[in-house]
Amino acid sequence: MNKILIVEDSPIAAKILLHIIKQELDVEILLADSFELARQLCEQHKGQIFAALVDLTLPDAPDGEVVDYTLEDNIPTIVLTGSMDDKRRDSLLSKGIVDYVTCLLYTSDAADD
Repeated sequence: MNKILIVEDSPIAAKILLHIIKQELDVEILLADSFELARQLCEQHKGQIFAALVDLTLPDAPDGEVVDYTLEDNIPTIVLTGSMDDKRRDSLLSKGIVDYVTCLLYTSDAADD
């Protein structure tokens, strides 16, 4: 079975991604909430992961280290981020990521501002 790696430390964002992917694709989803767990899953499932959706900023990888790791492991990678930064986007695209997606989640607190 094909496998997708999702690396996302926000439980809400991870839940949304899981729901959407499960509705659309017949794949096994590997979920990591840290760079360390993502590394472990990549090692465990070496050569079986056909794509990765990764959060650019994680507590144990604040500078996008997980992106470099998945690319070095030859996993097509889509970067998810909450920041709109054209320079960083261009830099990541030049490394060979599939895409750079800006995802902004709004909470009721943000809506009140």
